[in-house]
Amino acid sequence: MVAAVAAVTFVLAGASVTEPSAQAAVAPCANGLVALTFDDGPATDVTPKLVTLLSDEKVAATFFMVGERVAAAPAVAKSVYDHGFLVGNHTYAHESLPSLSDDAIRSTIQRTDAALRKAGVRPSSLVRPPYGAVSSRVLSVIDGMGLTPVLWTIDPRNWESGSADDITARVLGALRPHEDNNVILHDGVARSSVTLAAVPGIIHGARDRGYCFAALGPSGDPVPPVPQLRVSDARGKEADPGTGERLVFALQLDRPTSRAVSVHVHTVAGSAEAGSDFRPVDARVELPAGTMEREVTVWVRGDSVDETRERLQLLLDDPRDLTIEDGRATGTVLDNDPWPEVSVSDVTVTEPADGSVVAHVPVRLDRPRSHKVVLTLGTVAGGADGTDYVPVKRKVVLPAGERRADFPVKVLADDVDDPEETFEVQVLSAEGARVADGAATVTVLPAPLPPTP
Repeated sequence: MVAAVAAVTFVLAGASVTEPSAQAAVAPCANGLVALTFDDGPATDVTPKLVTLLSDEKVAATFFMVGERVAAAPAVAKSVYDHGFLVGNHTYAHESLPSLSDDAIRSTIQRTDAALRKAGVRPSSLVRPPYGAVSSRVLSVIDGMGLTPVLWTIDPRNWESGSADDITARVLGALRPHEDNNVILHDGVARSSVTLAAVPGIIHGARDRGYCFAALGPSGDPVPPVPQLRVSDARGKEADPGTGERLVFALQLDRPTSRAVSVHVHTVAGSAEAGSDFRPVDARVELPAGTMEREVTVWVRGDSVDETRERLQLLLDDPRDLTIEDGRATGTVLDNDPWPEVSVSDVTVTEPADGSVVAHVPVRLDRPRSHKVVLTLGTVAGGADGTDYVPVKRKVVLPAGERRADFPVKVLADDVDDPEETFEVQVLSAEGARVADGAATVTVLPAPLPPTP
């Protein structure tokens, strides 16, 4: 079966084309596909420039190559293929196939196939008969070779006449929404440099009108682009208790396409726990035709516990009509609770008659943390000095969840009949907490007098 047998010729050099700026904006791919096809190459002066242009614009295209030109410029043919463009067969010497015998038809196609493979090109199964000349016999021979004949629907006659602007206008004026738009152009004829100059206008004009570009599939029809999807990480603050905050993950396609695509998304707990810290997500997300971005929202729940940053993951799988470039993203929940406050409390001890006694200075947090708090405390002399107690400076660590500790200071006996004396224990530094009351007074009462005999 021949694809796109009826050739539509668009020949008015002064064709009028409505500028999209006068219309409402059209979503990419909303009006369907355009297949750009290039015949009669490769040509050393035009084809490499065309490949660069199409690659830079990320435009798919199909090249129908003439065998003797492939043999003359194999490196150019290989470059087209290496850049990811589909290559089809356009006979060996651009013969009109109805004028050939069955064996000659097979021979010209086979010789072109051999030239392409020798150049390092793996050709498609598509054959474009030169001049669009076919007959039931020609179609039968091509079909018997397991190949598919392909013609076109839009011919701007770029090989015959018109400036670059004329050719652009002819193509754009002939585009039809949601129909086959198979455009025949030429990279291997005398006027191909004019065609090359027209291609940017065709690309931008078609995109502005809501079309996107596609290569031809095995049936000879344009195949919707298969975009690649990635997902970005997300960061957000924890919610206040009783309220809601959210993590917003962005799904991004690398190109639009003319059909709806979708992917399954689901959350996986990490240090953030499903249910208590966030509302789990398990859903299929669809991106309609022409849409390149969607957001996935994960609602975050709040608490009153001061915590470290918590993390979860959003995973993508089961893609439909797209591929996944990066299917894993991390969501980071930033804690919004202030650090707990630390305080130390006064304490009173009685000087021992001999030896020593320990004064335990209470250290307290007003609420727990989900990770440790490290404090540095030290003694500061007052009325009591180093002869009355053992000066000390050391760290106190409150593990995650702990609110209480003590700071022991050894108080010494002496032979002096002292009145009541004091010194301080101060919080010198705090990691993971704020200092609310950072000084405690240790009062040392005089040792009781021995009983009177």
